[in-house]
Amino acid sequence: MFKFFTDPLIRRFLSGTLFAVAFIWLAIYFFDVETEVLRVLAIMSGLLVLLLIGVAFIFSFVVRFFRRSNGGLLEKIDLIESEVSADEVPKEPDTRGVVSKSDDA
Repeated sequence: MFKFFTDPLIRRFLSGTLFAVAFIWLAIYFFDVETEVLRVLAIMSGLLVLLLIGVAFIFSFVVRFFRRSNGGLLEKIDLIESEVSADEVPKEPDTRGVVSKSDDA
């Protein structure tokens, strides 16, 4: 049972729940916020989370479709590099390490 509370995800969940309950209690007790306002806040927050889960679910299918059909971004980069290297452009000679005689004078 003690191992259950040492898991970082469980500790974060429990501390987040504790802080949320404390926030609601403080809002009701000290600032006289109506419970109906906090109930609407909780419902809308839950709907937002469910909406984001749905959007992520749909987006995962879109990403999977594009990965399968196009072969991925890295393969596109390799293809572009192979096209560029096929058009070999002559490079200027590297003169960074060369010392000319006019520099000695």
